[in-house]
Amino acid sequence: MTKRCIVVFSLLFMLMASVATAHADSERNMRISVKTSYTGEADLEDAGSFSRTTTNISTSWKQFSFFYHNENYDWKDTSNLTFGEAGKKPFDNLQRIGVMYNDTYQISGPWFAVASLGLTSMFEEDFVNDNFTVFGGGMLGYSFSKQSSLALGLAGIRTPLKSYVFPMISARYVNGPWTLLAGFPKTEVKYAYSTTLDFRAAANYDINVYRLRDHSPLAKEGYLDMREVVTGLYADWKPVAGLTISAGPELVWGRSMKVYNDNEDRVGDTENPDAAWGGSLNISYLF
Repeated sequence: MTKRCIVVFSLLFMLMASVATAHADSERNMRISVKTSYTGEADLEDAGSFSRTTTNISTSWKQFSFFYHNENYDWKDTSNLTFGEAGKKPFDNLQRIGVMYNDTYQISGPWFAVASLGLTSMFEEDFVNDNFTVFGGGMLGYSFSKQSSLALGLAGIRTPLKSYVFPMISARYVNGPWTLLAGFPKTEVKYAYSTTLDFRAAANYDINVYRLRDHSPLAKEGYLDMREVVTGLYADWKPVAGLTISAGPELVWGRSMKVYNDNEDRVGDTENPDAAWGGSLNISYLF
C-alpha cells in the first residue's frame, strides 16, 4: 500500500509541476489527457476468460510527456484455469508509469531528424527498481513538400527480460482533407470532415513487460510479457478551442501472454487470448 501511495503522489507532483511550468511559459503549450477504454470478454485457450477496463492519465509540455496507465481485469471461470493456478486470478491490475521525450530538429533545407527517449516502470502491485524499460530511437527524414515526408531510423528497447533493436519508419502524406501517417508501431488515416470534426482509423502494436507481485500465482516476483494490436475507428470533436473529445469502437487482437520467473526463464506455454471488441473515450485539453 505504501508503494502504491508513492506512485500516486509522484504522479500528482509531476502533474502539478508541469502545470506550474506551463503557466510560467508564455506559449502555454501544455496538454492534459484522460482516457478510459473497455475491452469485452475474451476466452483463453483452455479455460477461463477476462474483460478489461483501462484508465490513462497523461500530461505533455513541449517535448516532454508523463503518463500513468492502469488496467483492471475481471476474470471468469477460473476454477479450471491452466494459466497460473486453478481457482486463482492470474492478476487484477497492471500498471505503467513513465516519462518520454520526443523532438524534431531541422538540419538543412528539407532534411530533419527525430529523437525519442523514454523511461517506463511496469508492475502489477509494487513499484520496484528492477522493472524499468528504457527506450531510445532516432530517425533521419526528408520533406518532399509541405504535404509529404519520409523518415527512417533505428530504435532500441531494454526491458527487464530482453533487449530489442528494430528499424523505424514514418511516412506522412496530406491530400486535401485526408492525412496518412504510416509507421511502426502506429499507423493512422484521418479525414477532416470540418474544422471541428475529424474521423480516424488507427492501428497500434503494443509490447509491455510487467513485474508480477511477490506472491503471484503465475510466477512469484516474475515477469509477464504482453503483446497485442489495437485497431479502432474514432471521431475527434473539437467543440471549443483547445478541447478535443475522441470516441470510437476498438478491436483488440493478435494477443499473447508469456510468463517468466525471477531468473528470467520461461514458465509454461504462451497464452493467446481471443480477439475482443471494445471502445474508448478520450478527453484532452490544450492550454
